[in-house]
Amino acid sequence: MIRNTILSDAVTSLTSSRSSSAILKPEEVSALVEYSLKVLGAPAHSSLAESTWIEFVKWREFHESRIQVKKASDLKVIYLCGPEPLNDLAVLTKLGVNPHNIWALESDKKTFEATSEEIRKANVPLKTHHGSIEEFFRKVNEDFDIAYVDGTRPFLSTKPRSLSPVFEILSNERLTPLSVLITNYSEPPQDQLSRYSQVLTDYFRYRYNDLPEVFWKSNLDPAIGAHDPSGYPEFIASSIHVSYSEFITRLTVDLARWWIPTVTAISSGAVLTKYSASPADRRAAVQKAIGPETIQAEKLSEIIEQMGDTQLSPSSYPLLSFLRSLKFREPNDTLIDQMLDWKLGESHVEQLVQIGACLDRIAEGHWRIASQDLLEAITTQWFDSARPYTCDLPLPNLLINSLLGIYGHPHYRSAASSRYAYKSKSNVMYLDCFVFDRCRSFFDWFPTISQVPSRFTSKSFQIVARCLLDRINSCDANSDSHPFRGSAVAGFYELTEAPFHFMKPRTDL
Repeated sequence: MIRNTILSDAVTSLTSSRSSSAILKPEEVSALVEYSLKVLGAPAHSSLAESTWIEFVKWREFHESRIQVKKASDLKVIYLCGPEPLNDLAVLTKLGVNPHNIWALESDKKTFEATSEEIRKANVPLKTHHGSIEEFFRKVNEDFDIAYVDGTRPFLSTKPRSLSPVFEILSNERLTPLSVLITNYSEPPQDQLSRYSQVLTDYFRYRYNDLPEVFWKSNLDPAIGAHDPSGYPEFIASSIHVSYSEFITRLTVDLARWWIPTVTAISSGAVLTKYSASPADRRAAVQKAIGPETIQAEKLSEIIEQMGDTQLSPSSYPLLSFLRSLKFREPNDTLIDQMLDWKLGESHVEQLVQIGACLDRIAEGHWRIASQDLLEAITTQWFDSARPYTCDLPLPNLLINSLLGIYGHPHYRSAASSRYAYKSKSNVMYLDCFVFDRCRSFFDWFPTISQVPSRFTSKSFQIVARCLLDRINSCDANSDSHPFRGSAVAGFYELTEAPFHFMKPRTDL
């Protein structure tokens, strides 16, 4: 039943109507364009209205040219097969997936031998691979519509590392533009409850909108928690199943839409040079933002003067602060290794994350980190920067993350995603069916950095771009770590034709 439910969700979300699972829906963008023109006081036959609708139609045609409707038999699937490979295969083939399009991976030698024997006896054309998923991607240049990572271990397990397959799939960009990633983790071990509570504290203490709903039943104040997490570990331990459930989903989403793509983009020397200042100025800007590890001062004013912005306002940098807190509290935690230890040539992931965080929050005063090209792009500005017509004031993060997304290929969790919990023989299990949309019809349509000044002279282009950004942000509205936070065109409940989506509770099976 469980396999039927989750795999049926995956196949249905990719075949019933590709546009229904996608984040960018032309009818929603159209409703926002109409709303924008109305607020701007542009009548139907005004030059602004006509040029904006022309711009929208051009984007829609580009978008539709990139949407490929697939049948179940077209879908390509990769899964970690374990000792019972035929169970998932039976469900997939029943749903119409062609077994020739399925790869089954297993890293343990004895398990692989048993698996291979079972497949031979069943006489099914399933392709198998013995080895790690990292090795597999080096040998097989294939993209997949569905990746099923049924690890069955706790999220923070070390042998093997539970997050490694997710990192390999996302960092190698092996998911198609509209795809499904399925993960399955067991509940935290009772003897590691303290460790899990501390890690979840490191993550949630720098957030407000992304906190589990149960948190609001406590007497804890997020404004205080960012600087003093007293009470957090105890409360999280008392509500571990709800907090853990949210953490699993939210950290995976953060990795997919910002951490991995941002690091991937600026790990390119050409992108780093084009977007950021000289190495010396870049280092100086990052060091100033990060602040010193220790401060030698007696007066409060002197302490504040020495502190970096990431220390003064850690909630403004939720992922960077999470890593920093985790390293300070437990520098040998395996999660740190998984977040930082992946191949990017000579680049160091932590340094790239710091650069990315400063670029994302450049409006906090990190102007020295920007290249001249990026400063010129930013100073071009949105046409309504002085007198905004939208719900949110457009800040530089909208432009900067649009430019980084061209190269980083982020994955955004669609509202078509689903979450389940079920009881196995001995543990509660947490299943996530992430429907990921790369929103390439936005990023491939958006100008590269050198073309921003000329492209932004078109008010019509800007209106359509803002409506598209609104929709990307709408898939996880108001999240503290969304790259396009603050991009709402209309208020949350002002335009029913273009709704905002919030993460739904996990369904018990």
